[in-house]
Amino acid sequence: MKTAKRPLVFPRTAPLFLMAFLDVGCEMRERGDALRALMATNAPRSVVESTLGCRFQITARDSPSWVGRAPTHASSWQRIIAEKAQRSAAVGHTSTIDLQTYIFLDDRDRLIDFEVGS
Repeated sequence: MKTAKRPLVFPRTAPLFLMAFLDVGCEMRERGDALRALMATNAPRSVVESTLGCRFQITARDSPSWVGRAPTHASSWQRIIAEKAQRSAAVGHTSTIDLQTYIFLDDRDRLIDFEVGS
């Protein structure tokens, strides 16, 4: 017995999902713009955290959990993060359900690079 094909129907919540997706894009762009401005001034970590309103989990180069090498099956974004970590004295990370932010610091705890993604 064949079943009739049902038409594709989007749930009533579809517009909410679309709005959330677009909001993440705006948040990524805003965070990237703020970090670009901070990086141009080589801002200290304390200024970065106060400007963004978040705390970063910092991993120093001499720490056992150093992320200076990408895993064998790493994504291209993970490889970029590992390459930037190689040029840094420390890496900071913070995340929300939608957004991940990495900051790369020099030996004076100043921002030298960043990555923002979801």
